[in-house]
Amino acid sequence: MLVDDLDVERLDVISGSSEFAHIHPDGSLHLWLPVERAIEVEERQWGERHPWVERAGFWGGVAMVFTPETTDDLDVVIQLVVEAYNFVVGVDLTPADIA
Repeated sequence: MLVDDLDVERLDVISGSSEFAHIHPDGSLHLWLPVERAIEVEERQWGERHPWVERAGFWGGVAMVFTPETTDDLDVVIQLVVEAYNFVVGVDLTPADIA
């Protein structure tokens, strides 16, 4: 969830919400990514694009990322979360910046 006083570059992507990602009880999560990256998430079988991406007004880059099962999977998920934050907020952080 994004804090209220944070400048957000891509309000069009989050449609008035304050989320760039959210996690589900099973460990999977939804991320708001550039469309091309969300397609790559699906192609690499890290997750799948949200079934609502074809609905009017729903961002085409929302991906549901599968629960990580290995440390390599976890590294991918962490990278994707940082990418989603960067995309929505308009910054250029790396996972090392948040460690």
